[in-house]
Amino acid sequence: MKLKLLFLLMLGALIAGCGKTENSNEPTAAELKMAQETGSKYAAALMSGLKDTLQTAIREKGVAGAVDVCNVQAMPLTRQAEGEGVSIKRTTNKYRNPENAPDETEKAALAYFETQLKESGSLPENYVQKVSENGEQFLYFYKPMQMAAVCLSCHGDPATMDENLLATLDQHYPNDMARGYSEGDFRGAIRVKIPLK
Repeated sequence: MKLKLLFLLMLGALIAGCGKTENSNEPTAAELKMAQETGSKYAAALMSGLKDTLQTAIREKGVAGAVDVCNVQAMPLTRQAEGEGVSIKRTTNKYRNPENAPDETEKAALAYFETQLKESGSLPENYVQKVSENGEQFLYFYKPMQMAAVCLSCHGDPATMDENLLATLDQHYPNDMARGYSEGDFRGAIRVKIPLK
């Protein structure tokens, strides 16, 4: 009797093991290629729109005036870059706007970039995750952002910032964590959420 039970348990384990597939959280080669092509396009469109808007605002209104523009226009510009079921988010561990705070999945991606930077001294071009949400699957494409010199006016060392600028930042972002950067620092990532059909 014990031998028969042992045989049935082993047979059941063998059959159950045959039905398993590879880790479904890993994108296939085709999914990875599609995510990189689609994600790169959307991330570039967002960065171009934000850069153009901020440079124009700095020229016309100065750095403190650009903070007002960024406060009002950054999120709408992010949404304008979306399309075809694709959504975009800028995320970072040191966020200025709470809407950019990372969720657990995004924290894992940010940690990946930080680890790669620490281990190799440079950031990878991108990172892709396969994510299930409410029974649907998505690819999350991440494009890392590094701090550019022009960004340090608002994100650099507070000791070197203009008092009016600091007051404007404090007014718009009372819980601001996005200061103290140096040129080239890892700032965060653009996350492009791509539905799998």
